[in-house]
Amino acid sequence: MLGDRRAVPWLIEAIGLNRAERYAAESLGALGAVGQQVAGWDARGATADGVNWVRCEAHEDTLGWRLLRAHGCVSASARTEVTARTGWSGEAMVVLRARREGAGDAVGAALLIDGREVARFSLSPGWDEVRLAVGPLSAGAHPVVILLDNPSARARVDHLLLLPRR
Repeated sequence: MLGDRRAVPWLIEAIGLNRAERYAAESLGALGAVGQQVAGWDARGATADGVNWVRCEAHEDTLGWRLLRAHGCVSASARTEVTARTGWSGEAMVVLRARREGAGDAVGAALLIDGREVARFSLSPGWDEVRLAVGPLSAGAHPVVILLDNPSARARVDHLLLLPRR
């Protein structure tokens, strides 16, 4: 099924709030489904615009991520915004693969959707994929903001998916 977009529904089903199929979310990006069939943002299609991102490049990570052509973008500030468009309404969850860029301890962060804080999490210096329950959403475009507690910290983001909560 590698490269077969018919795998998208199966991959979405494999992603749950309390279960993690290791490469499922990354595979959605590799298939080009993020931003099309799946609400969210993926670094593969991003460019360093100087506003949200200062650098976008392939991962220096492990073989699995390299095979999936994983990319990461470094935020221009402690506040980064992307837009996710949902075609559904209901309880939602965010799947975020990110890390703190550069040296330093883990940094606290808030996730805001439609201008309201919906979750808190921590970004460590190593890659991590977090799943966050974010409450109900309506169909449509949603501004999603990652806001780091430390104004001098930066995030390196691989993907952010907005999915129906499972």
